[in-house]
Amino acid sequence: ISLIDRTVSKNFLFFFFAGLSVFVTLFLAIDFVTATAKNQVELVIFAKYYAYYTFEIIYQLLPVACLLATLFTLGQLHKNNELVALFS
Repeated sequence: ISLIDRTVSKNFLFFFFAGLSVFVTLFLAIDFVTATAKNQVELVIFAKYYAYYTFEIIYQLLPVACLLATLFTLGQLHKNNELVALFS
C-alpha cells in the first residue's frame, strides 16, 4: 500500500469516526433532554433505551458521517496542495 493511500485512509477514518461520534453524541443529548422534559422515567430505563437505540442512530448517521469525512478529507488534501500532486 502506498504512502498516499495510507495518508488519505488515515485522514478519512479520523474524520469519519470523529464526525460519527459528534453526531451521535449530539443526537443522544438532544433526545435525552426532550425525553426527560416530557416523561418522568427512571434513569435505568433511559439507559436501557439508549443502549438499544444507539445502534439505530449509528445506522442512520453513517451516510452523513461518510459525506462529512469525504468533504473534510478532500478539503485537507486541497489545503496542502496534495490534489495537484495526485492529478499530475
